[in-house]
Amino acid sequence: MGLRDGEIISLEILKNKLSKKNALYLSIFIDILLTIFFLVGIIANNKIIERSSKQLSPILNIPMSWIAGALTVSFIMMILYSLNHIIEVSKATRE
Repeated sequence: MGLRDGEIISLEILKNKLSKKNALYLSIFIDILLTIFFLVGIIANNKIIERSSKQLSPILNIPMSWIAGALTVSFIMMILYSLNHIIEVSKATRE
C-alpha cells in the first residue's frame, strides 16, 4: 500500500520545490533505488532460504524456507510494481 501510494520514501518537500518534469525524474530515481533495495533483499533472503531449508516450523510443521520464500515473492511483486511505475512515469515525462 505504501509503495502504491508513494509513501515509502516521502520527499514531498523536495517534490513541491521541483518543476513537474523534475519531480517525475525524482520519482523514477526513487523507484530505481527501491528496485535495487528489493534485489538486494532477494539475494539476502535466498541465503536464508538455503540455510533454513531443513528446519521445520514448530507450529505449522512446514519448512521454514517456505516462510522465508514468502518474502522473496513479496520482493518480486514490489519490483514488478516499481518497474511498471517507472514505465508509466517515463511515458508521462515524454508528454
